[in-house]
Amino acid sequence: MLRGVICILLLQNDGGGANGLVQASPTGGNFVAADGAYEVSAISQTINGLNIGAKVYVSFAWAAAQQYNFSGPTSDMWTVDLGGSPSQSTQTVSIVSHGATAWMNQTFSFIATNSSEVLSFLTTGTPAGQPPFALLSNVVVTAPEPASVALMLSGVAGLMIAGRRRRPAPRPV
Repeated sequence: MLRGVICILLLQNDGGGANGLVQASPTGGNFVAADGAYEVSAISQTINGLNIGAKVYVSFAWAAAQQYNFSGPTSDMWTVDLGGSPSQSTQTVSIVSHGATAWMNQTFSFIATNSSEVLSFLTTGTPAGQPPFALLSNVVVTAPEPASVALMLSGVAGLMIAGRRRRPAPRPV
């Protein structure tokens, strides 16, 4: 379940306004807009079925904009957490008054420390009182299956053995 989600009106007009914000996400779907000036709470969801010690990839699209009826330059970034792994952050982007950024794609890798981890996204923005909004869409979590990793490793081992068998025996001198 996602929490900390609010509905807002961003500067836009028929799919793009003075700030250049395209209304839909890169794939045409919905997005979440979070106010980074107040940091009320993170957007979070529990991810189950992870393999302890395995890499987990978190990919997402993000952009930044300013709330309608406000002015002044702002900045935005996302911090992403997955359980016990160190958090990772996107770059901080600066936005001119009434501005917006294009959608950007980001991928982070984490190591699963439990079979069930909480994935969270928290935005930080400045300055307070000039609502900066970080937009989030297309979140995809990918974790390799242990069976597919074992199959891949056995295939690599098989190729190495086959390669050794094909080498000619050294000639005596």
